[in-house]
Amino acid sequence: MPLRIRRKAYQLGIGLHNSLDASRLPSRRPMSSGPVPANPLPAYFMRGGTSKGIFLKASDVEHKSSWDQVFRGIMGSPDPYGRQLNGMGGGISSLSKIMLVAPSQRPDVDVEYAFVQVGIKDGAIDLSGKCSSLCNCGNLSGAVGPYALASGLYDRRQLDPQTSTITMSLWNTNTNKKLKATFPIKDGEPWLSDSSDSAISVDGISGKASRITMDYLEPGGAKTGKLFPTGNTSDVVSLPGSHEQIRITCLDCTNPTVYVQAASLQVPCTILPDAFPSKTLEQLEHLRTSGARLMGLDPTAQSQPKIALVGPPTAYTKISGEQLEASSVDLVIRALSMQQPHRAVPMTVAMATSVAARIPGTVVHDVSRKVTGEEVRIGHPSGKVSVGAEIASNGDVIATKVYQTARFLMKGEVYWK
Repeated sequence: MPLRIRRKAYQLGIGLHNSLDASRLPSRRPMSSGPVPANPLPAYFMRGGTSKGIFLKASDVEHKSSWDQVFRGIMGSPDPYGRQLNGMGGGISSLSKIMLVAPSQRPDVDVEYAFVQVGIKDGAIDLSGKCSSLCNCGNLSGAVGPYALASGLYDRRQLDPQTSTITMSLWNTNTNKKLKATFPIKDGEPWLSDSSDSAISVDGISGKASRITMDYLEPGGAKTGKLFPTGNTSDVVSLPGSHEQIRITCLDCTNPTVYVQAASLQVPCTILPDAFPSKTLEQLEHLRTSGARLMGLDPTAQSQPKIALVGPPTAYTKISGEQLEASSVDLVIRALSMQQPHRAVPMTVAMATSVAARIPGTVVHDVSRKVTGEEVRIGHPSGKVSVGAEIASNGDVIATKVYQTARFLMKGEVYWK
C-alpha cells in the first residue's frame, strides 16, 4: 500500500515536522506515535560513487531523540572488532553511512537531505548535538536524486514526458549548500543502467553505469563560512616531540580538509592504503586535529576535517595491479576518512582539491601540474578522477563539477534492533 507524504517544509538537522499518515501503513508495521520509529523501517540500500549506504525517508525517523539508537542499530555499531557484522555496515567509513531524504519547500529546491556518518568502533553519530552540521558525503550525494525519484519524494508531475534526463535541485542540510544532480530517466524512473547512452566507468568501481552530473554551487565555506578559515593559504604546525615545522593548507570547500605534502612526512605520495605505517597515521591525525583547531572546528570529531597527503604527478601501481602513468594525472592524493586510508578519494575532498590546485600558495598548488583546462585530474589509489572548478576573479568559488555513477542494490526494510 503506498505511503502518503504530507508535503510540508522540512528542516533536516534542525527539526523534523513532516510525518507519515499512519493509516496508510501496513498493519504489520505500524508507525509509532511516540519517539520510537517503527522496526523495521522502509529503506533503500544504494551505491553512490565509491560509497554505499542506507537511504531513509526523513519522515520515518522524525523524532531526533531516537536517531542515535536507530542509526547505530542499522549499521551494527559500536563494534570493537571493527567489522559491523551485526548490521549493514562494512567495517570501513565509506560503508558506514546513512542518508535522510525529504521533499523541500525551500525556494528552487526539490529535495533536501542530511548525511549521517556512523562511527564503526565507537558508534559516534556525526549528526547529533554539537555535530549536527558537520559535513556532506560527495559520493552518496550522487544517489540522492535517483532515490528521491524512485521512492516518491520527488513529484513525478514535474517530469517532462518527452525528456530523457532530469536535473534535480538538492539542498544538503549539513553544509547548507545547494547542488544540482542531472541523470537519465526512462518511463519516469531513474535509469542507472550500464546500457544507457551516457554510461561511464569510474575508477574504483567495477562495470559501468549511467553518468550522473553533480554541480556543487558556491561550495566555499561549507562549514566555517570561509574558503580559508585560518585566513592563510598555508599554515605551519609542529609534530609531537619534534621542532620540525610542517606546512599544511586548511581549506573549507564542500567539506573542511587539511592538506600536507607527502614529502613533508617522508612517505611516497603513491603509498597504497594498506601500506601506511602506524607512525604516519599518528602524524596525520595530529596534523588533522591541529588543523581543526586552527579552523575553529571540533578536533574530536572524526569525520571532519578530512586530511589528505598530496604529491606531484607520479606513476604508480593501482590497487587493481594496473599501472597509472604520471602523464595521466595533474597530482596524486592519498586521503583519510575516520582515520582510515581511503581506497579511492572522498568526492568532497576531490572537489576541494580541484579548487586548491588552482590557488597559488596552497601546498596542493605547489605539487600540482599547472592546470590549464576546465578539470583537474587527481590520481588516487584506485585510479583517477577528473573534477571541474569555476573560480571568480575575486577568488570566490562559483561551482565545482564531478561525474559519478550510482546503483540501486536493494529495496525493502531494515531492522535496527
